[in-house]
Amino acid sequence: MKRLTKLHRDVIELLLGGELTKDQIASSVKKSRQTLYNWLKDPLFKAELEERKAQLDSLYKARLLRNAGHALDRAKQILTQSEDDRAAATVIADTLDRAGYPKLKQVDLKHEHDVKSHGLVFIPAVEGDIDGE
Repeated sequence: MKRLTKLHRDVIELLLGGELTKDQIASSVKKSRQTLYNWLKDPLFKAELEERKAQLDSLYKARLLRNAGHALDRAKQILTQSEDDRAAATVIADTLDRAGYPKLKQVDLKHEHDVKSHGLVFIPAVEGDIDGE
């Protein structure tokens, strides 16, 4: 392949869209399955596909960062104001999981009376905590 056409770029967008299988994409652009697979092996096509994927990844990361504050505010609201202990526990577990901490076991949750009276869940300190303790 010497250069990419509009059809090639359209196929790249369909591939990145994730809604259609490769067979469905080939059919939708009236090309054989083998043609699509040949394009996927072509260095120029692969490079464009990877470049477009990197652009989309960058765009999605930027959108996530712009909305991270809202997500944290909502998580804090659920954690501090929810009367549903399971909702608070889910926020805590999900946050710790995403931060790379090991999963908590039921025995790690202490002071059950504090949960009921203050809407809080005690989380034991983990070595290498953010505060450096």
